Amino acid sequence: MSRIRVILATCFAALVFAGTIASSQAIASEWVIRGETLSELALKEEGLSLLHEPFTVSLSGISLTIECKENKGGGKIIAGGAAELKSVFAACKSSGSPGCKLSGSAPFNAKLALMEAGGNLFVELLPLTGTSFGTWILGEECSLGEEVLVKGALAGQFSGGFEKTHTLKFSEEFTNTINKELEKESRPALALKVGSKTATASGKIGAQLGGAESGKDWDLLANSKLCKVGGPGNCPPGEHYGAFTQIKTNIEGEALFELGFTQTLCSESWLEGETDVAIGDPLTGTLNTTVFTNCTNGCVVSFPLIVTSPYPFFFVVDANGMRIFRARIDELLFTCGARTCSYSMVLVGEVTNGGPATFATANLATVMTKLAGSPECAVPGSWQGFAGGVAGPIKYKFTAPSPLHLKT
Repeated sequence: MSRIRVILATCFAALVFAGTIASSQAIASEWVIRGETLSELALKEEGLSLLHEPFTVSLSGISLTIECKENKGGGKIIAGGAAELKSVFAACKSSGSPGCKLSGSAPFNAKLALMEAGGNLFVELLPLTGTSFGTWILGEECSLGEEVLVKGALAGQFSGGFEKTHTLKFSEEFTNTINKELEKESRPALALKVGSKTATASGKIGAQLGGAESGKDWDLLANSKLCKVGGPGNCPPGEHYGAFTQIKTNIEGEALFELGFTQTLCSESWLEGETDVAIGDPLTGTLNTTVFTNCTNGCVVSFPLIVTSPYPFFFVVDANGMRIFRARIDELLFTCGARTCSYSMVLVGEVTNGGPATFATANLATVMTKLAGSPECAVPGSWQGFAGGVAGPIKYKFTAPSPLHLKT
């Protein structure tokens, strides 16, 4: 899949998820934990914990390199896409400039905003308050001064995807990529300044949820549209499908279910529903038809809850440019002779834009959680795609709308 390059603008060693949107090019975004926004979880915020990763900042002009191995501190993501972090980088080693030695730790407080330039998503990192990320003590003999302010912004890459740990990668190349696009649009370049010197950052930083939702998958999602046209960049004005657009899919291959006492292979399946909105982060909708037919071993698949409680789904482009379709199936009932097995599951696939578009699961098997049924029913059950005599990821083709290009 062709991915939008996503850049997380950052300064020296910062996984700093922060607060305010800084310019008119900001992209609406939302933090999502296991498919639900903070608001849906009745949370105003959720804590962050940083992981120790080596990170290096190099200053031009005086050949000073500072490498830190520890990242102390914490932060929080906030409903509505905001976040903040107060970090202290420690276990630091200075080299290259004998007169400059970082003393103690390096405080770094910042805020972020999801932005766009030239069709690329990136996250701009700015000081949390005022104009400085923090003050670093470099010693009396340092040509920059004993105490220097760290200012500006840089660009780095956010990993994306629904994962327990997110990694930010930083390099001069990432910053240059975004700055070239900003220059084309007559917008200020991103640059990190340590005292009077320009600096570059390299390495990576990891973070996990550290509050009540600790240990769960999470992601940063961008405002998304179902676009009628392909090509690079964002969806052009007026070229996206509206609210209540009909969504229709057909399985590619067959559906293979593991039920414990038996397997059943269904040769046909389709999912149908409609979107709730035209633009969203995520773009939500509901499935009102879910069908599996021509199943082997005498099994019949039904969906008792869908008539009264349609199953929710959403489309979204996350902060790494990954295009995602996610549907929650609250009850999947298998009746195989005298045995019944009831399961729930979450179907998550990566969308490949086109006419028609497709989505495919990343995992070889999708886990089904047992709700009720015969003792012989598998705990858990599983669902796989099946094509050419080989089991693998589940894949569906969007027959409507077509073409379909999931974009910001």
